[in-house]
Amino acid sequence: LLLVCAGLALIYATGLGLRRVVLQTQYREHGYRVPFTLESALHFQRIHQVVQTGGLPAVDERIEFPHGIETWKTYSVGSEFVYAVLVRWIPGDLPLAEKVRWIEAAWFCLGIPLMGLWIGWRTRSKFGGAVAAAFYAVSLAGLMRSTGQELSRENFALPLLLAHFAAHALAERMAGRRAFLGWAGASGLFLGLALCSWDMIQFYVALWVVGAGIRFFSGRMSGAHRARTLFACQLAGLLLAGLLHPYPRSHGFLLSPPMAAAYALLAGMALEGRGVRGKRRLGAMGLVFLCCCGLGFSGAVGGAYGHFGELVIAKIRFLNQKPADPGLLTFNQRIMWVPELHSADMRLTFMYFPAIIITNLIGLGVVAGTSRGRADPGLIQLFFFSAASLVTFV
Repeated sequence: LLLVCAGLALIYATGLGLRRVVLQTQYREHGYRVPFTLESALHFQRIHQVVQTGGLPAVDERIEFPHGIETWKTYSVGSEFVYAVLVRWIPGDLPLAEKVRWIEAAWFCLGIPLMGLWIGWRTRSKFGGAVAAAFYAVSLAGLMRSTGQELSRENFALPLLLAHFAAHALAERMAGRRAFLGWAGASGLFLGLALCSWDMIQFYVALWVVGAGIRFFSGRMSGAHRARTLFACQLAGLLLAGLLHPYPRSHGFLLSPPMAAAYALLAGMALEGRGVRGKRRLGAMGLVFLCCCGLGFSGAVGGAYGHFGELVIAKIRFLNQKPADPGLLTFNQRIMWVPELHSADMRLTFMYFPAIIITNLIGLGVVAGTSRGRADPGLIQLFFFSAASLVTFV
């Protein structure tokens, strides 16, 4: 155990050291007063407010003057308070911005040992966990966004998401009921915290529900009481997040299509446990799904996310080529289809993710070529997540 902890600590230190080396290089090229830009500057301002006053205003009148914006309903507030506490633990007279940059990189790097623990517990291989952690520490895709030069809510959320994966893997290994329920509950709690920290966790939630639905309808979850309990615990974490945090609550997260599908699945699992099968079970699930979707799109969900849906539809319709005639696009599609939201091509994708794509292809071949790999729903689900993410990214 001591050897494993020492190894993970070494990989963590390596990952953090690399990020600081990159940041120091950026300092030398651009000067030691590299400014935060756009969203990072606003995030830093929020952290500074908490450090100075201990809290955030309910309504920030300096934005969208004179009415202002409701802070907790406009941003995924939460990480600011953690940063404000950690800032006080850093000794010395470093400027606040430099302290925050240290914390940004150090917090993100917590995901490195968590990655190792997740894969190690999932595969029951210490070597596999070490390789996964080391890869995550040096991966270009992770390194380039986590040096601390800029601040992002995803950097705070990703270690929480990895903690959710690790707790899930450990729960599956627990023989005792209490230990299993404890780690299953922790998995749901970390998922809920990740959702509160970064809105795009909803993308993972959507894939998670689709993966669970495929397992359920293929019969691989039938009789798997522990799998159903894990699903219920994780859904409970999302429900708590949607109820308690103002941001997902005001955006209608609890009635969004992924959550509607999750409720329908939970209803189907409950009916299956009671011996209800066939058309009755499917009918009940369909009714739950349609009711929740109807309520969601007639309320906050459509207003909060409808413009993103319109943009995606336009990109699919025109094969990612913005039409010269603006009349072919709606208002939301025209104003959102800007260079910053242009899609990536395969050249850019391979430039950012060369090792990830190659290792995925090798891994897919290994899994497809072995009976054990083809029979492992967890591995198949990971490749589904990876493929869906690649398609969505492009």
